[in-house]
Amino acid sequence: MSTKRNGKWNRNQRSTPRSISSAQVRTPQPRPRPVAPRPEPRPRISGQYVGVGQRPQRHGPSAGVVDVAEVRSLELVSEPVATPPTPTRTGAAPRRLSVSTLILLVVVGLEIAAMAVLAFHLAASPQDQGATVSFRSYAAPVPVPMGTAYVRSRVVSPEDLRVTHWVHTGGDVSRLTIRLPHVPGLAPGAVTVSDLLIASDGQQATAPALAGHGPGQTYVVPAGRHIYVSYLLHGALDRSSTVAGRVLARFTALDVATPQQPVDRARYTVLGGRVLAMACSPDRPHALPRPCGGPAGGAWRAVLGRGHTDDRVMAQLDLS
Repeated sequence: MSTKRNGKWNRNQRSTPRSISSAQVRTPQPRPRPVAPRPEPRPRISGQYVGVGQRPQRHGPSAGVVDVAEVRSLELVSEPVATPPTPTRTGAAPRRLSVSTLILLVVVGLEIAAMAVLAFHLAASPQDQGATVSFRSYAAPVPVPMGTAYVRSRVVSPEDLRVTHWVHTGGDVSRLTIRLPHVPGLAPGAVTVSDLLIASDGQQATAPALAGHGPGQTYVVPAGRHIYVSYLLHGALDRSSTVAGRVLARFTALDVATPQQPVDRARYTVLGGRVLAMACSPDRPHALPRPCGGPAGGAWRAVLGRGHTDDRVMAQLDLS
């Protein structure tokens, strides 16, 4: 390697490399990473609620500065509150509660219904109120089809019969006739009629006393289709002189007719004693009786068809 000395090159002399200090060598240094600013910890509030318009209490160097965004992001930090379990009833307790509730509802419903009925009756006229109550009390114990009649005779004493008629006509009637049937050998005045009551469609009619003899009497009633007649017969039963407790009813009911709307069928029932036999006879002098009827449901019943609805019905009973 040639060198230059005094302005000339010396090719035989080699150059010695210079020594380089470590201070002169630059070592590449890693670039420092940018350090992000540490976020300021959010203030935590224990057991305190920060509402709208309230300023939270902060601690630290920034206690005097409150950011609106931070206030909105505040969290409620509180100790969890243990919720007591809801008591549940087992066994028969829920059933008792349901039954009591049902009874209470039924009582309330009945009270409401009673108040409604009372309000209805108070709003109705007195005549309508009497008609409603009377019609219910005069209702027949068995169905009475239109164009038929039901007659019930009950022995109430060894000499008395309580008789009730229910008549259902096909059209309105305003008059009816009541009379004694033809009874051979019956002395005038031997039978008396008392407690006579007449009603038409639930409206009671004026009923003068009926004599125990003669052609009978005509009664004017309010126009209606459901006729009710009730009375007490005294002296209609004849005691037997040979058998104790044996009586003969020579007739069990009066003849109740509605000439404006005659009925086509009539049912007769005798109660109050053990019926031994029944007989029916046309309602005319010197007519011969014939057996009729039979036991039905603890009583004796006879059904009379068209042309025989006014026949005389007799019965032999044992009252012992």
